[in-house]
Amino acid sequence: LVAMLTATAVADVCVSSPDAEMLLLLSFLKDNLSAVVYEFAVFYILQCPPSLLPTVYAVFIRVSTVFVSGLYGLSRGLEKLQSPLERYCGADTEVVSSLSTTSNAIACDLSVLLAELITFFHCSSWRSLYETGVYDTICYSGTSGLVWIASTQIVILLFSGVMLTFRVGFMREQRQVLL
Repeated sequence: LVAMLTATAVADVCVSSPDAEMLLLLSFLKDNLSAVVYEFAVFYILQCPPSLLPTVYAVFIRVSTVFVSGLYGLSRGLEKLQSPLERYCGADTEVVSSLSTTSNAIACDLSVLLAELITFFHCSSWRSLYETGVYDTICYSGTSGLVWIASTQIVILLFSGVMLTFRVGFMREQRQVLL
């Protein structure tokens, strides 16, 4: 009975699209989630509209991009500074060259990390997981599984009744033989 009621409730959630019900559930759980997790979940459920990109993530990407650009600028500036320093001051430019190479390497590593982070949080990565989890698992496979459980329980119940009927008949037969 519980499996049938659960299957009916899940089927009602999945009638047209479970997104509205998932948003309702998410708003109910909002107090138990961090703000960033809630914003990302809403973003992915609503199919990633750019206007709903989580603020913290957008600011982080912007600041990181400016920082990486600044490191590239520093590296280029130090490269340009080497020649005048050596020509006019006669100074050893090994430290400046090393600093330029290091800042360039850090900028490259950070830009690769930033690109991987953007790829990681890309809509196609998480939306497909949501669709698999909600649509396929809950709406299709979950409902089908619950129907099979309910059907099996009904068959077990029916055959238990048949077995009890045979047992009662057999016990009645045993009593009559003993009397």
